Amino acid sequence: MQRDVGAGLSVVTGFSVDPGTLQRTRDFRIGTEAYAISAALALVAVVRWIFVVGRLPSALVQAREQQATIDRLRRDGHRYAGIVKLGCIVFWLGSSPELEVTIAYDSPAGAHEIKARMRTSPDRVPADGSRIVVFDDLRGDLHVELDLDATPSFEPEQRYTASD
Repeated sequence: MQRDVGAGLSVVTGFSVDPGTLQRTRDFRIGTEAYAISAALALVAVVRWIFVVGRLPSALVQAREQQATIDRLRRDGHRYAGIVKLGCIVFWLGSSPELEVTIAYDSPAGAHEIKARMRTSPDRVPADGSRIVVFDDLRGDLHVELDLDATPSFEPEQRYTASD
């Protein structure tokens, strides 16, 4: 963001210093490349800003809906005990791994195994076989969280730290 503002200020101050600069830049004269590049970066920054601001309301609505679903499941959903089975690392987001996991739990309808992805920090990867709580509303909404009553244990941090 700071870089985008700097590019915009560079364009504004560059064109305001000398009225002929705009014409020289449009003619692609030598020495005006910095102005052209700054203008292009400023344009990209404005388009990006418009895109982000345009998507922000729907992203906030989606986040509120997801939080409301989690609250509803915790309050009214059926609670089942289960375990998490760790799989392989799918990819890294910064220095945090995203892993394939299998959630296994029993309900009155029988045994269930669900494949999912879990994004976490290297120091918060639950140990393989950790106990979890699954909240289900029988309509297809699920929420999974560690069972804090079981005192969760975590994998060694160095195992899930990104290599340089």
